[in-house]
Amino acid sequence: MSKRNIGLYRYLIAITLGLGCVLIAASTSANDDSQFIPVTLKYVIDGDTFRGFVNGDIDDVPIRLRDVDTPERRGKCQQEKDMALEATDYLKKLLKTGVIELSNVGEDKYGRVLADVYVDKQSVSKLIIENGYGRQWSGRRESWCN
Repeated sequence: MSKRNIGLYRYLIAITLGLGCVLIAASTSANDDSQFIPVTLKYVIDGDTFRGFVNGDIDDVPIRLRDVDTPERRGKCQQEKDMALEATDYLKKLLKTGVIELSNVGEDKYGRVLADVYVDKQSVSKLIIENGYGRQWSGRRESWCN
């Protein structure tokens, strides 16, 4: 990971933390648009990760969806690999349907932006789970193979 990307992640997290403090101090409502950070899609990596331009920045960053687990493209069995392609296709279609925004932004153990992601104010993680392309993240990797 380049120093520029690390700096961008830290900048994004600092902006989000600062925004969170302002929001708490102002006691804004849950529907306040100022809680959301706009993202422009660059491309989808897999069923729970994509790259995007955050808040109009010229550098793109990897963004991992919070609280969802989808099958891996390099899975342990063919069933998982097939499911991973379906989940990836679903995320591609979903992210192209409306305005993408982030909230609750942090960083995962791989240095990616970890966030609640919304399309037109609908939780992407929730939609993935409800439509059968993923499951709630349990805190550890579980098998998709029967």
